[in-house]
Amino acid sequence: MSAFSDQSIADANALKECFKGLGMKSSVLIDILTKRSVTQVLEIANAYKANFGKTLDEKIGSEASGNFGKLAKGLVMHPAEYDAQVLYHAMKGLGTDEDVLIEVLVGRTPIEISAIKAAYTNLYQKDLEKVVTSETSGDLKKFLTVLLCGSRDDPGVMRDVAQDVETLYKAGEGRMGTEEIKFIQIVGNRSDAHMTEVIRQYALKYGHDLLHALKNEFSGDIRKALTNTVRSLQNRPLYFAELFEKSMHGLGTNDEMLVRLLVRNRYPKIMAAIKEAYLQKYGKTLAHRIAGETSGDYKKLAVGLVDAAP
Repeated sequence: MSAFSDQSIADANALKECFKGLGMKSSVLIDILTKRSVTQVLEIANAYKANFGKTLDEKIGSEASGNFGKLAKGLVMHPAEYDAQVLYHAMKGLGTDEDVLIEVLVGRTPIEISAIKAAYTNLYQKDLEKVVTSETSGDLKKFLTVLLCGSRDDPGVMRDVAQDVETLYKAGEGRMGTEEIKFIQIVGNRSDAHMTEVIRQYALKYGHDLLHALKNEFSGDIRKALTNTVRSLQNRPLYFAELFEKSMHGLGTNDEMLVRLLVRNRYPKIMAAIKEAYLQKYGKTLAHRIAGETSGDYKKLAVGLVDAAP
């Protein structure tokens, strides 16, 4: 008995056929990637490798080019492996893209971080925490180390919220200078549920939100990392809606960023919430915005992913 469903085997075979001959039949690939769930797509990828001996992302890489190829490849990879690959390329060669490290690692659950670390070790035979530590410096290095070291509280764990609120105030707005390590330890180690309550009580007690304090007390990459963490907790769909807009704002589209956001947020419930937040903030649909910034098969796949969400 096959380990794969009849549908997954049929889709794997359809993909095999679409790669035959001169020129890939991209419509078949787009149709499958936009009409199957994430779980189904990963099963199709496993079925493809089992039946044809080559990974689907490798095959897509050899058949599809440009942004279309990058997006399609990302969609057939296991999420943790995709994130590990993104982090690897952000630190490869001269210089490190700190913005990418922040984008990928902020707002992750302990389980997601653990999976990304395992995938990185499996793919590159290196310890992700050690590599990030060697490629970053200062307060950002300290914060990312906290996120990666596995010390963050499990979801739902609540500590003394009032104490953390007071500690953060005294480490920042309540003194001359800033005790950066206090912010790094609390924001980096506490659970989402706990930090959400800290954010709420901080605003109640001091008359403005924690985001305001972070913007006043920090600068540079650590400011971006801490404020992004808080923004993702305050309103996660809006946070990602703003990142989507950032990827397309100004002259030229940051396609690398747009592809990463589409791959990470391709789950229908998540994408639906982001679409609603985007519409409320910018007065236009996310699909319409993406359609205006992309073209060809890349446009069809990107818009198809967004439209697939209810």
